[in-house]
Amino acid sequence: MSFLRLLLLDIAERRNVTRISQLDIRVVDQYRAERKAGGEDRRPAKPKTIHNDTVTIRQLVNFALKRGLISEDPLKDLEIKKPNRTPQPCWTRDQVDQILAAATPPHQAPLVFLAETGARVGEAKWLTWDDVDFEHRLIYIRPKEGWKPKSGDERVIPMSDRAFDLLRSLPHLLMIRGNHDEALFLDLDNGMAGLRAALDWTAAQLTPAHRALLEAAPYVQTLGVATYAHASAHEPQAWDYLRQPEQIRACLAATPAHVTFIGHVHVPMVFYRTAGDSLHEYSPQPGMPMPLSSTCRYVVNVGSVGQPCDGNNAAAYAPYDSDRAEVTVHRVPYDYLGAAGKIPAAGLSSRFAERLKEGRWA
Repeated sequence: MSFLRLLLLDIAERRNVTRISQLDIRVVDQYRAERKAGGEDRRPAKPKTIHNDTVTIRQLVNFALKRGLISEDPLKDLEIKKPNRTPQPCWTRDQVDQILAAATPPHQAPLVFLAETGARVGEAKWLTWDDVDFEHRLIYIRPKEGWKPKSGDERVIPMSDRAFDLLRSLPHLLMIRGNHDEALFLDLDNGMAGLRAALDWTAAQLTPAHRALLEAAPYVQTLGVATYAHASAHEPQAWDYLRQPEQIRACLAATPAHVTFIGHVHVPMVFYRTAGDSLHEYSPQPGMPMPLSSTCRYVVNVGSVGQPCDGNNAAAYAPYDSDRAEVTVHRVPYDYLGAAGKIPAAGLSSRFAERLKEGRWA
């Protein structure tokens, strides 16, 4: 409930005002005085806020008059004066450059973007790559499902050279659909205890925007010399667990990419085919960069952040450096006991918690 409504109702109760027709200028004056003074649970309001609140009260009475809820205007002599404009401080360009120069990742890039575009923080947070037009060097600020700009209107921001270079340097989000993502939208029950309840619980946590993002995600994506798939580039919707040589060869044959990244098995491993067509398997060592030879082709399973299944309950992830042509698998310990405890607390099957504790399929 807004401060306006809370405070106005409080004042009305103290003055024994129960109807709109009983409002008078004294009530409004008292409201403005108490809003200006503030209280234990609210800060003193600025003149502009008090002015806007007064206009809202005036509009409430106008609505009642227009709809015939009251016959006379109880606030006919109310004066609403616009407050004097307050000069807003503004940094010089040199000061902005000093701030940006002192900023470090990960904060520097968003600060540069805000400085170069004049976008609000909320607008920047809701931008997607669909809003960025590199060809015409334009950024579109437009409403999304669940959010709209403060003004409510669409607007277009031209890109400065620095904003253009910054956006060009950022990694584009690559998102692929996994079997758990797909299961959210299917009437699936394979007999696994607790699975349907877990899917329903997960679906309930998603916003409409999240659901749309997952439903639009492709099964396979290729960017440059790399292909990304959840299970395999070959028949990705079959959700095969790639372990056998014929599965690896089928995955490699489905894409011309130098390296294909997968997950699904939840175990970090690397398969590679040499120029002589021999197939090999390699277990990457955590933290050790693995060079990708230009004469070989690779299928790299990056493991799992949320549910490792190789007996090691540390989360796994793998940065790929395309310039250096190398992949590094990392393992990161985390509070898996705390995470596991939240599963039964949410009313879900404890077998999913045991998976996290053991780092393997339970």
